[in-house]
Amino acid sequence: MESKKRLTIYCHYDKNGLVEECDQFLISELCSVSRDIIIVVNGILGEDGIRFFNNISDEVYHRPNTGLDAKAYEYVILECIKRGRIQEYDELILCNNTFFGPFISLKEIFRTMEKKVVDFWGFDYGERGIYRYIRSYFLVFRRSEERR
Repeated sequence: MESKKRLTIYCHYDKNGLVEECDQFLISELCSVSRDIIIVVNGILGEDGIRFFNNISDEVYHRPNTGLDAKAYEYVILECIKRGRIQEYDELILCNNTFFGPFISLKEIFRTMEKKVVDFWGFDYGERGIYRYIRSYFLVFRRSEERR
């Protein structure tokens, strides 16, 4: 697989402040495809979770659980990282822990999607009447120069 430079912004929420085994699995899969991972915790996080995330990333941010994942992404992009940093990457992954999986390795999924000519993609596509959408729990955006 061609080595793409990817940045992941991972939003974590657990009402009890836990990082469950399924969360740890998802993070390990993200580490297999992403060069850098920024973690933003919405709400509380216990000591075990703090240690786990600090072992994964030097960039762990905590914020109140307001505005859900979209506000967490906005917070990181607008307030935490230097302006223009995202443009240093080929792809930006926005992911949260509101799903189980992946059930297929992310390396395999990314290998398949690298063959597609798209500006963005996600795991779950839906249609309701006149509008179509991709659910926000896993989104990948490509730099426009990468589209050929």
